[in-house]
Amino acid sequence: MEKRAFKDSIYTAIAGLTKAFSHANRLEILDLLANGEKTVEQIAGQTAISVANASHHLQLLKNSKLVKARREGNFIFIPSTGKRSTLPGKRCGIWRRSKNLPCK
Repeated sequence: MEKRAFKDSIYTAIAGLTKAFSHANRLEILDLLANGEKTVEQIAGQTAISVANASHHLQLLKNSKLVKARREGNFIFIPSTGKRSTLPGKRCGIWRRSKNLPCK
């Protein structure tokens, strides 16, 4: 990858993460998910926002690879993608995890 393309990809990734963290509801959703898997309906109820609004925020978080989703019947469950062992103790930034790069 040439230097310009590499820089552009880094700046794009940082901009995406900045957008993901730029709304109070998304921060609250990430906080909820740090405590365990939730459905979209549970997230909406616990954050006092509509299901459609929660779904929109979750889509932005998914696009930034901060959360992922799994379907079970009619329900979509959202676990956090971060592993507890890599968050506080190891130097593994969100950007590295968002690009599926290994933690050092």
